[in-house]
Amino acid sequence: SSQCKHDYAWWSANLKSRGMELGIYNNPLWIIKTAADAGVKIKGTDIPLKSIMNEGENATWFKWVQVDRPGAEEYVKGYIRHYADMGVKYLRVDFLSWFEDGHDRNMGRVGPNRPREHYETALRWMREACDESGMFLSLVMPHLKNEAELEAKNGHMVRINDDTGEGGWAKFNDSRRGVRLPDWSQYANPMDGIVYWSRLSGRGKLILDSDFLRLNTFANDEERKTAVSACLVSGGPVTVADQYNTIGDSLWIYQNEEMLALNRDGFVGKPLSNDPTKEASQTWTGAMSNGDRIVAFFNRENTSRFRRVNFASLGFPKGAYVRDLWRRDNLGFMKSFQASVLPHGCVVIRISKNKPTVAGAPQFGKPAGLYTTTQTVTLISRAKGATIHYTLNGTTPTVKSPVYRLPLKISQPTTLKAFCRVKGMKDSPVVSARYEIRPTGPLPSPWENAVVGNAAPAGTTSFSNGSFVVTGSGADIEGTSDSFRFVHQVITGDATITAKIDSVSNTHPWAKAGLMFRDLLDADSRHAFIAVTPSSGVIFQRREKTETASTVEQRVKVPVWLRLTRKGSTFTAFRSADGKAWEQVGTPVDVPMAADALVGLAFTSHNNGTLGTATFSGVEVN
Repeated sequence: SSQCKHDYAWWSANLKSRGMELGIYNNPLWIIKTAADAGVKIKGTDIPLKSIMNEGENATWFKWVQVDRPGAEEYVKGYIRHYADMGVKYLRVDFLSWFEDGHDRNMGRVGPNRPREHYETALRWMREACDESGMFLSLVMPHLKNEAELEAKNGHMVRINDDTGEGGWAKFNDSRRGVRLPDWSQYANPMDGIVYWSRLSGRGKLILDSDFLRLNTFANDEERKTAVSACLVSGGPVTVADQYNTIGDSLWIYQNEEMLALNRDGFVGKPLSNDPTKEASQTWTGAMSNGDRIVAFFNRENTSRFRRVNFASLGFPKGAYVRDLWRRDNLGFMKSFQASVLPHGCVVIRISKNKPTVAGAPQFGKPAGLYTTTQTVTLISRAKGATIHYTLNGTTPTVKSPVYRLPLKISQPTTLKAFCRVKGMKDSPVVSARYEIRPTGPLPSPWENAVVGNAAPAGTTSFSNGSFVVTGSGADIEGTSDSFRFVHQVITGDATITAKIDSVSNTHPWAKAGLMFRDLLDADSRHAFIAVTPSSGVIFQRREKTETASTVEQRVKVPVWLRLTRKGSTFTAFRSADGKAWEQVGTPVDVPMAADALVGLAFTSHNNGTLGTATFSGVEVN
C-alpha cells in the first residue's frame, strides 16, 4: 500500500464506517527477498530476516520461512499483527500445499518435502496470532491430509475445491465429478467438496469455502440459484466475484434476504449422504437457531429429478407451515413436501411450526424471457384477500401503485415488479420479471438463415427496426467442426461487413456473436470470424484448413462495433466503441476462399441444447 494514496488502516476505517471489514490476501510464510537482502531485521528482535530464509532451497515462485530457525515464530506472528494493527479482520493464506510437501499435481516438484511437524507448527502460529488479534483465518490450497486433521484444528475456513477459474456449471458441478484424489484439490468441484467435507462443518466449526462465485458465467438462473444456495445451505460464504458490468440481470440472486438469513443465523446444513456419487447427497437438511428447519433439494443432473421429504423425520409429526425461499411464497400447512426439480436447479424451503408473518410474494403466470408477440401476464397469490400492487416501468411498487385486477398486456420490453399485501401480515418482498418483446419480421433480401453443424434447437432470426435478433444454440465455432446459427448472404470478391453487437446471452463465457466470412455451410468449412463473448472479450479466429487459430482481446464487452474486411484471401478484423474510431484486432490472416463466399452474422450459445440470443444493429455489407 506504499504506492497508494491511502494505506490499509485508512481503508479499514473507511470500510468500517460503511458496515464492512477489510480482508487481505497474503501468506505469512512468504519472505520478500529484496527485504532480506537489504538487511532488514525481524520486528522486535535483532535477528536478520535473511537468517530464516534458505537461499539454496529449490522452490518455485516463493521464498519460504524456515520454521525451525530462531526468529521464525516472531516473523509469522508479527506479519499477522502488522495487518491486525491496521484494522484488517480477514486473512486469506494461499499455496499451503506447496509449503507442506512441495508437490503440485500439475506442476510436479515445487519445493522441498518438509517434515509434517513444520506444516503443523506454521498453521498453529497463524491461528494463535489470528486469535490474539481477532482475525479470521482462511486456509487456501491445502492437501487436507488425514481427513483435514491439521486444517480443521487451526483454520476458521478451508477451501474444498479447485479454483473457480473460468467459472460456469462445468466448473461448479461437472469437473472431475465424483472422483477423490489424495492431494490438492481432493475434489475438483464445489458440489462434491461440500458434500464430502460436510462431515467437518457445523455451527462454530470449520467453514467450507467453495471459492469465488461468478454468476455471470452460468447459463441460466436455475444454475445461479443452485450456486448461491449450495454455499449458504452448507454454511459457507457467498464470495462475489462478479463485477458491476458483468452481473447483468442476476444481481437479485445475491440479494435474496430470505436466503442470506441462513448465513446471519449461522445455519449449517448436512446432506443425507456424505458420498458425492449418491443421489441422496443432493438433499440437505438443517436447523435454524429458532427451531425452524431448512430443506434444500438440489438437482445436479441434466434432466428433472423428483425429491420428497416427510416432515415427521424432521421433528414435525403433525405437520408444519412451509415457505419457498426462492419463490418467497407461503405454500401452506403440510405433512410432507415433494417437488420436481429442474435440471441444474434447486428448491429451498423453510419449515416452521408457527404461522407465517410475511405475505407470500406474487407469482408470475408467464415466465420472464424473450417473446416475439404481445404477452398476457397474470399475477397470482395463494393468500385469501391478497392485494397485489405492481409497476410496469421498473420502479419499486408501493401501496400507491396500481392494484392488479385484470391480466396485463405487455407489447414492448417491460420490467414488471409486484408485491402482495395481506391483512395481519407484513408485506411480501418485491419480485420482478423482465419481458423482452421483439416482433418478428421477414429477413430483408438477400439475407438467408442457416444452421451450421448439429446446433439444436435450431432457433430463429427476426428483423425489426433495423436490428437482427438471432436466437440459436450450438456447441462452438472452434476446433475442427462448428455448430451455430448463421444469417448470411452471398458476396463476390472483396467486401467489408460492419455491425454493432448490442447484446449476447450469457449461456457460456465463450458464447460468441459476431461477423463471419465463410467458404461453405459445411461444419468444417474455412472461415474468418470476429466475435464478442459475454465475459471473455473479443476473439478473431480463422480456419485455414482443419483447425482454428485465434487472437483474443480481453476486457471488451457488448455493446461493441465489429468490422471484418476481405481483400483477396486476406482478412482483417477491427473493433470500435462508437463505430467511428477503429482499432485492429490481431494481425491480418490469409484464408483461401472461393470468389463467391458467404458473409453474415454468426451466433453460437456454446451450450448445445440451450438457446441464446444475440442482437445486431447497424449491419452493412459493402
